[in-house]
Amino acid sequence: MLIATSAVHAESPEKTAEEFVQLSTSQGPSAAVILYHPNDVQRVHDKILLMCEREAESGRQQTRAALFGAGIRRLTKR
Repeated sequence: MLIATSAVHAESPEKTAEEFVQLSTSQGPSAAVILYHPNDVQRVHDKILLMCEREAESGRQQTRAALFGAGIRRLTKR
């Protein structure tokens, strides 16, 4: 079940919480991202990207490995 983000934000906090639980349990945690405001998603994206860039500069890949698994090292040059 896919819900338009604008429709969810018009609902009550209780309805949003119910949708979050339903999506998370039926399709996995990433399915609930549609319930977040687009600006919040962009902020998280930007922060994670910055963390990965800083780690790459220092020769580490902790965040990248935590998010994507150890196999990501073979797919990236950093």
